[in-house]
Amino acid sequence: MRSASRMCCSATMLMVAIALYCSAQASDGLSELPVGHLKITQGVGGNINVQARCVPTKELLETLAGRMGMPIVFEKPCHTYVSIWFPHKQSPPEQWMDFIAGFGGETNCVNKDGVWRVYSLALSPRYDCSLTEGHIRQRFRGRKIHPPRPPASGVFGGLLLLKGRFIPGPYQIKYTVGTNSACYVTVNGLEVRSIPPPPPPRDMSTVPDLPESGQFTDRESLRMYIIFRLYRNLLTESTPREALAQVAEFLDGQDIVERVLNHAFPVYVQFKHAKPGSSIFPVNYDPETGQVISRSGPSGPAATEQVERYVHSLEERLSTPTVLVRSGGVQVGFASPQVIMRFAEVISVAKHLPLLQAECLLAEIVEDRALSRELAANLGPDYAALEAALAAMLGPHESESADPR
Repeated sequence: MRSASRMCCSATMLMVAIALYCSAQASDGLSELPVGHLKITQGVGGNINVQARCVPTKELLETLAGRMGMPIVFEKPCHTYVSIWFPHKQSPPEQWMDFIAGFGGETNCVNKDGVWRVYSLALSPRYDCSLTEGHIRQRFRGRKIHPPRPPASGVFGGLLLLKGRFIPGPYQIKYTVGTNSACYVTVNGLEVRSIPPPPPPRDMSTVPDLPESGQFTDRESLRMYIIFRLYRNLLTESTPREALAQVAEFLDGQDIVERVLNHAFPVYVQFKHAKPGSSIFPVNYDPETGQVISRSGPSGPAATEQVERYVHSLEERLSTPTVLVRSGGVQVGFASPQVIMRFAEVISVAKHLPLLQAECLLAEIVEDRALSRELAANLGPDYAALEAALAAMLGPHESESADPR
C-alpha cells in the first residue's frame, strides 16, 4: 500500500476533495473572485494556500514547480483553465500539484526522479486537455443538434440542456422500441437515452467472490468481481455516481493498485508495475443499469419496467425547478435554488469569455469537464433564452439571501 505522503492522491481523498470542491463552487467566495484571479499565500512549515479562478492550468503548475525549484514536463500540450477555492487549506506545494492537475482537465501530475511529469488520463474522446479552441469547435461542428420548436403541451418547470444546447419547454417525453429491440427515450423528439436489450444471463459461477483476505492478486479477477458483483450490489442502494465513488474507494484499498486515477466511468487506475490508464469497466457496459451490452446484437427487448421508470424519473425532474445537463449518457442535475442562482451568474459571465475559460467557469457548477466543454462550445445561440428561463425559474428566490450550501 502507498505511504501516507501519497494518500493525498488516493480515491478516498479525491472523493472528499470533490465533495468539498462542489460545495466551494456554490459558495459566494469563489464567485466573488474575478476571472483570472491567482493568489498563492505562504503559510507555516512550508505550507501554502492557492486561490485561483479560471487561470491557465499549465502556468499554475509551472509556477508551483518553480517555487520548489523543480523542472516540470508535460506529456502533451495543456490548454485548460482551473478554478481552486479552499480558503482554509494549507498544504505543501507538492500536494497541490496533482490536486490542481486533476481539477484542471483530467490530468495527473507525478514527481518522478525529481521531475514533475504531467500526463493525460486518456479519457478521450470524452475529454482532451490538449485541444485548442479551434480544435474543440471543429470537433463539435458535426455533432450539433438544433432545438425543436416547443410543443403546445407537456411537463413544465425544469430546464434541459442536451448536447450543449438549451432545449426550451414544455417537454413531451416518449419512448419507442427500435428494430433492434432497444428502447429510445426522446424529449421533444430529441433522443436523450437509448436503453439496450439485455445480453444473455452471465454464468455467475465463473465470477470470483471477494477473497477472505479482502485482497485480489490478479487484475482480471478484480475486474470481474467489480463488474459483475460489487457494482451491481452497490446500485441496489446507490446512484451510479455514488456506486462508482465506492468502487474507487474499494480499489484504493487493493494492494495490486498503485493509484486510482479517477472515479468517473469507466474508472481508470494504475496497477503496480504497469502503465497508467487501465480502465476497470469495459466500453460496452451501461453504468446506469450495471449490465454489459451485447456486442453480438440484441438478445431480447429492453426491460419495459426499466424504461418506464426512467421516463417517470425524467418527467418528475423536468416538472420541478431543476436544471438537467445531459450528453452521451452522462447527466448532471441540480435543484437547489442557490446552485441554480450560481449557474445563472456563471452563464451571464461565461457568454463573454473565450471558450476554454467559459468551460472552466461552467465546470464550477456542472462539475463534469466534458459536459462543460460541450456547453461552452455550443451554447452561443442559446444564452439569451437560457438566461430568461433561469430568471423565470428563480423568480421567487432572487430576493432571498443565498446560503452557500
